Amino acid sequence: MKKLTASCLLLLIALSSCSATLRVKATAPTNDNDGTCAGPVLVAMPAGTPRVMHFAWAGPVSGEDSISTTAGTLVTFSRGVPPGIYTVRTWASDAGGVGCDTTATFVVKAPPARPTLVP
Repeated sequence: MKKLTASCLLLLIALSSCSATLRVKATAPTNDNDGTCAGPVLVAMPAGTPRVMHFAWAGPVSGEDSISTTAGTLVTFSRGVPPGIYTVRTWASDAGGVGCDTTATFVVKAPPARPTLVP
């Protein structure tokens, strides 16, 4: 039984070490939307208005996370994931509720292996 547990642990370590980085940059909206996503009515908000940027990704692995920020601030979200094609959905929220989302597709690739030097 100990051998099986150790083998599973080594397999998990090996799988988790083969990852690339999913990196997404997004700017928190500087406007509130007093309309709908299809017909927005934008209302300017002062700089420094609190926002939460949400990121949901789907591909070889899926997940969701968020970053607290302020209106107009560029945030960078990164996560170690296996290489592959990922669809990322991003939206902002604040005390007024959840805003409209944006979706993009990213190809995530692992970096090259170590080069071989030939004397």
